[in-house]
Parts: sequence; C-alpha cells; structure tokens
Amino acid sequence: MRQTLREEADNIVTRNDQTSQKMDRWLICTNQPFSMVDNFYFLDFIDAVKKCHPSWLDGQYKLVGEDTGSLVKRWERTGCMLQMEGWSNRRNKPHLNVMVSSPVGTVFLKSVCMEGREKDSKAYFKLLDGVIQEIGVGSIVGVVMDNARVCAEAGKMVEAKYPSIFSVGCTTHALDLALEDMYKCMDWLKAVVDKGNQVGKFFTNVDKARTIFTTNFEMLQSLKAGRNPLELCVCNAAWVEKLVRGKQVAAFNTVTHIIMDKNGFWKGVDKAIAVMEPVVKVLHLVDGPGATMSKVYFGMDAVVARMRTLDCLSEAEKADVEKILMDRWAFMTELHCAAAFLDPEYRTHTMRDTEIHEGFNIWLYSWAPPELLQGEISRQVDMWVQGLGTLGSQNARDQESSKTPALWWEAFRGSLDLLQPQAIKLLAPAHLRPTPHENVAGEIE
Repeated sequence: MRQTLREEADNIVTRNDQTSQKMDRWLICTNQPFSMVDNFYFLDFIDAVKKCHPSWLDGQYKLVGEDTGSLVKRWERTGCMLQMEGWSNRRNKPHLNVMVSSPVGTVFLKSVCMEGREKDSKAYFKLLDGVIQEIGVGSIVGVVMDNARVCAEAGKMVEAKYPSIFSVGCTTHALDLALEDMYKCMDWLKAVVDKGNQVGKFFTNVDKARTIFTTNFEMLQSLKAGRNPLELCVCNAAWVEKLVRGKQVAAFNTVTHIIMDKNGFWKGVDKAIAVMEPVVKVLHLVDGPGATMSKVYFGMDAVVARMRTLDCLSEAEKADVEKILMDRWAFMTELHCAAAFLDPEYRTHTMRDTEIHEGFNIWLYSWAPPELLQGEISRQVDMWVQGLGTLGSQNARDQESSKTPALWWEAFRGSLDLLQPQAIKLLAPAHLRPTPHENVAGEIE
C-alpha cells in the first residue's frame, strides 16, 4: 500500500513538472509577460479548461490548423518572408524560431530545440527547406536571418536550391553593428559613451549590460535632457551629504567632473548624437511595423549624405564614419534595390541609379519566364518607368507617399497583369526582425 502511494505521488510530481515546463515554454515562445500567470482572466480561463470536455481541445487544435491553412493560401497572393532567429530559454537550451511575415502581420510558425544537434549551416538550411516546402516556393520572397556567418552560408544554400528566393540579412542587426563599429573604431565616440555610462551607472546603480548599441544613443539623449537636474544634484551639498556614502566618494568626484563639463563632455554628447541619430532613425523605421524594405536603400543614402554635411566632424572623421557605413552596406541585397525601384514614392529618383537597376534586373530574371522577358514583361516595365496609363494619373501621383507601396500597386495596376502581382509580393511583407510570436500558428518541436 505504501509503495503504491509513493508511486502515485511520484507520478503526480512528474506530471506537475511536465506541466510547468509546458507553461514555461508557452510563456517564452509566445512572448508573454510572466505576470500573465497571476492575471484573473487567465486563471479563470485555466479553470474552465480543466472542466471542459476533451472535444473542446480537439476543436481548438483543428481551428489553429485551419487558420494556418488559410494563411498559406493568402501568402500565395501577397507573398511572405521567412524569418529565423536563435534564442536560449531559461534553462539555456538553444532554440531556432521560424516566423512568417506578410501584410497580415508576423506569425510564429515553429520553434525547434537544437540541444544536442548540430548548429551549422546545413542544420539551418534543413529547417528552412522544410518550411519552404510546407508553405510553397512561389509564396516566399526571401529568407531573413541575422548577419552571422552560419546564417549567410545557409542563405546561400537556399538561393542555390531556390533561385526565386533571396537571402536577406537583418537590416536592424546590420545598423546596430554599424553603431558598434563606430564605438569600437572612433576613440572620441567611445570616450563619450563610456563617460555617459559612468554617469548613468552612478545615478541608477545599474551597469548597462545590454549589447544592443542603440541603447548608447538613448542613454546619451537621456543625459542631455537631464543635464540641468544632474548639475543641480552634484552641486547640492545637502543631497551629496545625505546620499553619497564614503565608498562612493571617488566615483562621485569622477562623475561630478564629467557632469560639470571639465573636459567638454557635453559638447562630445552633442557630437555623438549628431552622428548616431540618422542611423538610429533608419533603424527605428525598419524595426517598426509594416513593410519597409523599399525604404531602406534611400534611407541609407540619406544617412551617408547627412554625415557629409555635419560641421562637428572633421574631414577625417567623416571619412571614418562613411567607411563604417559602406562596409555595413553589404546587407543590402537585390531585393532592397528592386523594392526601391518599384516604390512609387521614389520612382523619379531611381531612373539614374545603376545599382538599383542592376538589383531590379536580377530580381526580375529570378521569376520572369524567359519567353516573356523581352516581350510583354519588358513592355510593362517600360510602362512603369514612364508612368503610362493609370500609373501616371493625378490620383496615382497624389497617393505615391500616402499609400503603402503594395496598396498603391493594388489600386493603380492598370494593365500590368504580370508585373503587378510580383510587385505586391515583394513590397507587401514586413521583412525585418519583428517582435516575435504576436500570433501563434505552429508548434514547438
């Protein structure tokens, strides 16, 4: 009897542990706040699930499958981008997440635990290949991953097997790496950022451990906005006496020296913000909601042009910044160029840009039937370039900037029955790293 009770107790503990693991996995893989487990409505829902008939769960599983099926059919028309990124759970087990971005939003498709598995380019490609087969080659415009070497190699393998699918580096990641390069390669910027972090750590008692270099810009902006209060604090004898302990005196003196601008700290802050702000603006654009691929090319052009006009930089410093930006320009792909070519907002700007034309032609040849390239498709491209028919109407011109590029093409397609569907597939999906798992339509392996 005692042995039976012990076995039952062990079984209950095991089942409870498994349930906790499932709960942890759900919270993490759907990006839920941990406070969810204390939410009244969530607990009420869990209680209802415990009492429901098993047929309810079967029905929900079927509905999720039907939703996924309907999305796959929609992606055939709108196009989509696969997005893959790695992460580790609270037990430090590595996972690969696959998301699908389209005009309807970003959908979490699946998460694969990579513990005990090879994490090389072949493993990445195998996962992507399976998803491509599942969704359909014709629906997928490109595959987005970060700029690590293993991802780049997997992307090349995808392009080799599927010529119509392009591998695209994560623009957000590339821009953040550009900010990191500036920090590492430009001594004056590193000095300003390090001093700013000293001030921030002293007043918040938090050491900035995040490796996203955009936070350096946000930190400097915050310090600039709080300059007057900071100066009042360090000059207030009562505040200093009450809050600065003996072991903090040395750090306080250093921070006071920085804040009171003994060596031109605030001038350096203004200079750093002027250099970093154009890059951060493009980063925020592409990291935000919606489809932004067509905006990247000219966004980066504007950043480089802005750097050349900054009076706070010497000619040598301008050259340093431009070299860093151009080195990170490698994330630009034919898709960015083709999207810029087809964006109505930039149509008059693309006519003389050979890089955009070359990228557009590579994209065009990736999907266009050879027998139509020199005939009907060439005619439709000429109509787009010259703005003939409804493409050049006053209504179309008025909405070049107000409508999203994909919706513009939907509204003013004219007779471009071959070019328009492909343009929508290219311009409609959001292609950059999203806030993952806004919708869950898949499984965890």
